[in-house]
Amino acid sequence: MAKATKPKAAAKKVEEVKPEIRDASPEFNNELERLGITDVVKEVIPEPEKEVVVTLQPEVIEAILKDEPAPIKLTDNSHLGDLPMDEKIKNFMESREVGEIKMNDFLKSLFGVAKLGEPPLWQNQGATKQIKAVLDKLHNAGEIEVCGNAYMKLGMTYYPDTETMRAAQYDLGSVPIFCKKVN
Repeated sequence: MAKATKPKAAAKKVEEVKPEIRDASPEFNNELERLGITDVVKEVIPEPEKEVVVTLQPEVIEAILKDEPAPIKLTDNSHLGDLPMDEKIKNFMESREVGEIKMNDFLKSLFGVAKLGEPPLWQNQGATKQIKAVLDKLHNAGEIEVCGNAYMKLGMTYYPDTETMRAAQYDLGSVPIFCKKVN
């Protein structure tokens, strides 16, 4: 019966290596030679070249041509921490293009990062009720358009498991919130 062989790809580079296993006893290497194993084939697959596009600002290009360090532009964002939640939401909506925007990740970011081992602050029932109140205020004032009324579930209790009757609250992880910019 004939033995089937696979054709080798043209892009692969083949390198022949003497069959010697380092850290093996000389008897084992002699056994390889006695069995007639004289060639070990190792395939080396080259990585495909990746095209990288870098866009530089004109100031950076001038600095490179003059062999100087690039200028650093610092922006002062210290005033953003002082804004109330409704102002942060309005500023976020103004910075986005027209269309529906999923707000969950942005609203989660308003509460910062939780301490190790503690649940995120946005899962707190009081925080979710606060988000619901702010969204309702902005929607009723006509400053943003909240799509649907799913946000009204925030902070409400539901029972996901009817056998154990453990209560859970709707939060930003379980209620999708979409908003539109008011023109």
